[in-house]
Amino acid sequence: MSTDLTLEESSTAATTKVGKHGTAKEAVTAALLHYIRTHGYREPRIVELFGKVEFRDDWDYKAERTRNG
Repeated sequence: MSTDLTLEESSTAATTKVGKHGTAKEAVTAALLHYIRTHGYREPRIVELFGKVEFRDDWDYKAERTRNG
């Protein structure tokens, strides 16, 4: 996937140097992968929720929003 980003040059230069990456692209990719591992991202599986989520036709989300906030 190709994405255009405007990043601070000092940040990419420091990340490239600290991580010993050859290019800013490698540094950004490594940083993103580290972020994913650190925050424990796992793709949600909707099938795992079957039978675990209570569904109510009469639930009024707008009323709930004003009551809690």
